[in-house]
Amino acid sequence: MKINSLSKQRIKKIVNCFAAELTAIDTANKLKIHRNTVNKYYRIIREMIAQHEEQNFKDYYAESGADFYRLCWNKNTGLNLLPEDDTLAYYMMAYQGKVHIAPEDMPIANALNPEMVESEDARSAQFFYNYAKTKLIKFYGIRPQYAYLYLKELEFRFNNQDKNISSLIWKVVSQPNGKRKRGEGVGADLDDE
Repeated sequence: MKINSLSKQRIKKIVNCFAAELTAIDTANKLKIHRNTVNKYYRIIREMIAQHEEQNFKDYYAESGADFYRLCWNKNTGLNLLPEDDTLAYYMMAYQGKVHIAPEDMPIANALNPEMVESEDARSAQFFYNYAKTKLIKFYGIRPQYAYLYLKELEFRFNNQDKNISSLIWKVVSQPNGKRKRGEGVGADLDDE
């Protein structure tokens, strides 16, 4: 399914705006594209990043004995470490300075609170929590079903702070992925050019 017929150049501009953390409204105004089109591409980019990061999680998880830390998302109060009513529970693994959000369907037992643990990994988890909480303040209104995608995006940004994020995102969205069928997603639009 082809979602739009934007040129490769326009898609690259959307990716650059996404990398620069522009909102969909700002991107739509800047590029003179309808906001719904930008929102659709932003969601697809987040989905592709999530797939990419889930593969990285599997690689790290297989080789580590790392601890998991709880993250909770509440549509009214945002990101928290302690569960409240109506919260979605997520888990993060911190290992060697990187943070990975566990896939939503992965059962985790004995999740810790990073504020209660003294280790380098716990400090990385606490740093990510503070980073993510600050970044997500502007997204308190996100739908609960998209919270995981936003956390995976922030995981990607956090783990690649020292790199050119725009070129990394472009690499993720333009490379073929076995989980997507040809004709789906941002990369599919590029295949036809």
